[in-house]
Amino acid sequence: MNLKDNRVRLLLNSINNSLAQMILVFFFYRNPGAIDTVEGLARWVGINPQEVKLALIELQQMGIVQKIGEGLSAVYCYQPDDLIRGVLDEVVIQLAREQEGILGPWPGGDVFCNSFLQESKV
Repeated sequence: MNLKDNRVRLLLNSINNSLAQMILVFFFYRNPGAIDTVEGLARWVGINPQEVKLALIELQQMGIVQKIGEGLSAVYCYQPDDLIRGVLDEVVIQLAREQEGILGPWPGGDVFCNSFLQESKV
């Protein structure tokens, strides 16, 4: 197993433990210019704001999103560091494969996952 495969596996293991993280990774990956507050992101993805906040903290620690500001006006944006950017394509494709159908409760989850897989030609 090479270093890239190892990084992909570590990220997958972390993100697979949280549906909120998984959905946010998909959201930011598909909308790389998105920048919004916890409340705004919660509306976009249809998840409870508290769950979104906890997921964003984890994603920030993983180097996938960046937090700008503090308090209720803090915003988050997709800002993977160079190491993460190199493996995120693989992670997202693998997540889409593994979770196809599980995203159903999320508005557009199945459509989103299926369209991503078709566009990625996996």
